[in-house]
Amino acid sequence: MWRRGWFWVIAVAIGGWGGAGTAAYGQSGQLIERVSGSQMQKLVQSWGYRADLSTDNDGDPIIRTAMSGANVNIVFYNCTKEGIKICDSVQLSAGFNTGGRLAPAKINEWNQKQRYLKSFLDKDSDPFVQYDVLLAGGIAVGNLREIFKKYETNLGNFMSFIDFKK
Repeated sequence: MWRRGWFWVIAVAIGGWGGAGTAAYGQSGQLIERVSGSQMQKLVQSWGYRADLSTDNDGDPIIRTAMSGANVNIVFYNCTKEGIKICDSVQLSAGFNTGGRLAPAKINEWNQKQRYLKSFLDKDSDPFVQYDVLLAGGIAVGNLREIFKKYETNLGNFMSFIDFKK
């Protein structure tokens, strides 16, 4: 029960449930352990990104945004089952329709040289690039912002690497 109470303190500190302005999200040292879709939406918007919130097939939040000229999904994992979905991890994910022209060796080359983004080919041999973010245990808002910036930079690098034309 203590952890849940602690979470509420953190939720209020980063902007609460209801809609404190984005200025509340500006405190880079504040910790997030779990997050709702609307909380993440406000945070992402405060960083200047579009953030269209909806739900996935399991009823968990998903945010659609764009970075480096590509569509990106922010997918939520390990969410509570009842009431407002509160989740302890998110994944940044982008996929590219290349007509299956990429060989697994090209994706392996990326994965061998890069630290942060993992890439794979789907069943149609189209590439996806993802970054998993664990919030459980606490992550500073400033660190989460840096993760988004790292993803955006590396996403652009990945698009160049696979010679993807927008």
